Amino acid sequence: MGKYKEIDMSFYGKEKMDFIDITPNDAGYYLTWELQNEIGGYAIYRKDVSVEGWELVVTLDQNVMHYQDSKPPVDNLYEYQIYAVIEGDLILGEPDNAGGVDLGLTTNYESAEQDAMNRIRTQKGDWRSHENIGADMELLEGEPNTKATGIRGEESIHETLTYDGRFMREDITVKAVPTSIDQIDFYTVVDSDADDPIIVKSPQTI
Repeated sequence: MGKYKEIDMSFYGKEKMDFIDITPNDAGYYLTWELQNEIGGYAIYRKDVSVEGWELVVTLDQNVMHYQDSKPPVDNLYEYQIYAVIEGDLILGEPDNAGGVDLGLTTNYESAEQDAMNRIRTQKGDWRSHENIGADMELLEGEPNTKATGIRGEESIHETLTYDGRFMREDITVKAVPTSIDQIDFYTVVDSDADDPIIVKSPQTI
């Protein structure tokens, strides 16, 4: 338990971009920026001005220069940050016969946590090198707030986390918790070799 396939595992560093243009419109907010060279893509973060903490909205291909964020209520005020993402490959230790290595160090735990968040909060096609990774949670929008919808979301999260062997299904627990008539919060817990499990909360409007 607590073993994850780490061969050719993506890590990322990021540099905040200073110049972005944010335009409110009827659909939400339209973001544009200048193309950056020699990067792996972009990570867009959003924050309601009335609360603390930034939320990862999406990661995008390095050739993208704009994004329409239609998720936030148009009456709310939001701040945005865009980071240029520097991707690479990371091999941790020597793999065992099953191709897995332990995540025992703090740096490994943090990398796994970031990877889990990115997979859950992005859509298929958002990833430059892995077109089948992404939970596609936005597909739940417009669906009824039922147990079946919650199960569908849980399975989508399981699928994206285990697609390429990055995490093992037996180490993952996903729980759908309806919080209002039009929202389900998905709690994902990944057992790790660190002292604390990886916990990702993903609110989803339906």
